[in-house]
Amino acid sequence: MDTANSLDADRVVRAPFPTNPEDFDADTRISFDKTADTYILEDEGGEEWEWLATASKWTAVVRKTSRIHPVLSPLRQATLACGWRDTL
Repeated sequence: MDTANSLDADRVVRAPFPTNPEDFDADTRISFDKTADTYILEDEGGEEWEWLATASKWTAVVRKTSRIHPVLSPLRQATLACGWRDTL
């Protein structure tokens, strides 16, 4: 089996994103987030994109995780020991 072809078979084909806000209502992947006052697009692979009106382009949404890494750096340990929890 050709490795390159098997990887391509797993890849989701993504339809082009509209770049004119007048076309957003016609695209079922797009919704408007009233709290953020922006458009959100969820592509075929489940990835979310946010419309940057000032740049007229879509940018991938980066979600912060709430999971804390179990290993703390020495600086982080010292910061927590001093009570400076809101700085790092």
